[in-house]
Amino acid sequence: MVVGEGFDRAVLDWFVGHREPWLDTVMQVVTLLGGSALLIPLVVAVGAWYWRRLGTSRPFTLLAVAYGGSHVLSQSIKALVGRPRPPAELIVGDYSGFAFPSGHATQAAAVWLMLAVVLAAGLPSRQKAWVWVAATSTVGVVGITRLYLAAHWLTDVFGGWALGSLWSLVVLAASQAVRGRRDLPEARARIEACDPSRSTRTALPN
Repeated sequence: MVVGEGFDRAVLDWFVGHREPWLDTVMQVVTLLGGSALLIPLVVAVGAWYWRRLGTSRPFTLLAVAYGGSHVLSQSIKALVGRPRPPAELIVGDYSGFAFPSGHATQAAAVWLMLAVVLAAGLPSRQKAWVWVAATSTVGVVGITRLYLAAHWLTDVFGGWALGSLWSLVVLAASQAVRGRRDLPEARARIEACDPSRSTRTALPN
């Protein structure tokens, strides 16, 4: 099947057929939520806030690696796959490069989901739920803007969502593993302190 035919084309045509001048402007603004111009300052601002208030660099590290890795991965796969974007006459805006996966969708999934992990830590269940609703809604809306603007095909957006979500999970798992290894010596020391069998035995008199 030629790229652009089938379901991808049908979805693209649906969005193009439901455009409105005022909505074009809204979508071009909202799509920035998945762009580097917004995500980089967001990562720096959140990281700086946690460093200043709590003295920890972990949130910045998680967010920075989530963004950086998602950007590199999406751009690398784009170059390998080489899929063309939708027809230029349908695109609202100016976008260069290849289509698959959507870089905006990838970065949005990686960064906003990781931000939810950071912000939800220690919150009550109801507040955690709202944080995750906000994060996933943002990711979803960014993907919709890419379709509305004809910057990507539907499968580009799906691929971006999957790649960004997977990368955020990998980063989080790696962070937990490193943190666990760092805490292991302290945990062993506590166990030995509580276990008489591991304590130094007093020498018996002859």
